[in-house]
Amino acid sequence: TAAILQSVPGIGPVACAMPVAEMPELGQISGEQAAALAGLAPVARDSGQMRGKRTIGGGRRALRCVLYQAAQASDARADREGQRAQVERPG
Repeated sequence: TAAILQSVPGIGPVACAMPVAEMPELGQISGEQAAALAGLAPVARDSGQMRGKRTIGGGRRALRCVLYQAAQASDARADREGQRAQVERPG
């Protein structure tokens, strides 16, 4: 599991160790369940006719924070190296 995680750009030793330590159930649950446990899955907070935006929350906060920092570092690296994907905006 650790070797697979470290093959992802932006995932270093700390970001690799956190999911392994915080989520011993990895490999036995689905990706959706893992996202929910990490607090990365969008959560609906609808009530009756009220519909709103989906937000992330819950889950394991320390893990979510470490993964967020890894994503930020990877994004900054892609900016420096000019590898950021050009996204077409609908319009």
